[in-house]
Amino acid sequence: MTTNAIEILKAHEITPTPQRVAVYGALCGRMDHPTVETVFTELRRELPTLSRTTVYSTMQLFAEKRLIQAIKAEDGEVRYDPNTVFHAHFKCRKCGDLYDVFPTEPHTGHFMAMPAGFIAEDEQLNYYGLCAKCARV
Repeated sequence: MTTNAIEILKAHEITPTPQRVAVYGALCGRMDHPTVETVFTELRRELPTLSRTTVYSTMQLFAEKRLIQAIKAEDGEVRYDPNTVFHAHFKCRKCGDLYDVFPTEPHTGHFMAMPAGFIAEDEQLNYYGLCAKCARV
């Protein structure tokens, strides 16, 4: 994984420091949309000198370089998603879990037409309600 992570970071014009490689490794394949705090807590066991600020700035850099998505769910909460293919997110208001929701038809552009002169660089679609687990209760 480390060699692959280094190549992926370089392909996104990110210098692959040991901390960045570790953060990227902690994000790969995740479906739970972790916060900075979640990743920091997990990596701190392996890298006791790692700082919360380093994890935060690394995840911000990854999002800026479009290696991951920063998902602004609500109440200022930011979660991160390694899946950069367009999809929506559903946040359960009861348990707080965040789920990926994929379009039923291929997504080829923005949902909304942009006014003349506007250039949309990012698009996020979020849904809120009760997940299947919480709706049964």
